Amino acid sequence: MQEFYKCLCKEILKKYLQVRTTTKEIDDKITEISDRLTNITVRYGDESVQGGGRNLDDTYINNIAKRAMLERNNRVNKALVRMVENALTYLDEKEKDIVMTLYAYGERGAVYELMDKYHYERAQIYNIANEALKVLSYKMFGDA
Repeated sequence: MQEFYKCLCKEILKKYLQVRTTTKEIDDKITEISDRLTNITVRYGDESVQGGGRNLDDTYINNIAKRAMLERNNRVNKALVRMVENALTYLDEKEKDIVMTLYAYGERGAVYELMDKYHYERAQIYNIANEALKVLSYKMFGDA
């Protein structure tokens, strides 16, 4: 079962790297859509509409749906960022660097750069990374 959580941690680290910088951008999009919503006037009257909704009504409804989707996704992303950043506080700088370099950034040849940087053998780099993943899995998922 522990192997499942290590793999999950690797995937979460990749996603964390992708979403941690986009939450502010999404907040800005939500604000922009909210501003547009306050500037749209929607009329409701007695006359019937043939062939679908009014263009302005559709725009208003689409903006409400888009804002709701962005707000939900951003809440999920912010929760993931908080969870990972909280778990990372339990690692020292070397462990953080190794686990993030190997699994979050995932660049080819990263292990060799880490070997040069820390003067460790390849096996030792992976031992440190595996121990760091174990700590992260316990901190993010409890007694897994």
